[in-house]
Amino acid sequence: MVVVRGKEGMVGMHTEPDLRQPSDHAPLLVDLPISPENICFSRKVLKRDSDEENDFLSSVTLGLCALNFSRLDSVDSLRQFLG
Repeated sequence: MVVVRGKEGMVGMHTEPDLRQPSDHAPLLVDLPISPENICFSRKVLKRDSDEENDFLSSVTLGLCALNFSRLDSVDSLRQFLG
């Protein structure tokens, strides 16, 4: 079940029979109206050559150096490493 609320004419839904896989179900495609005023994002930047950038890079470097990569000699060992 799909429940989509919106102003009349704002939300479009249709099935796409040509995209059917081996089952008899066709994908349901939903067009949602997205306008710039509905998108909220922020950007954080570290100024180049700043103390904050140096602290961040030092922290990343220390974290990477602490990892034990010596046992990463196969795909299985990489999977175990990544957990």
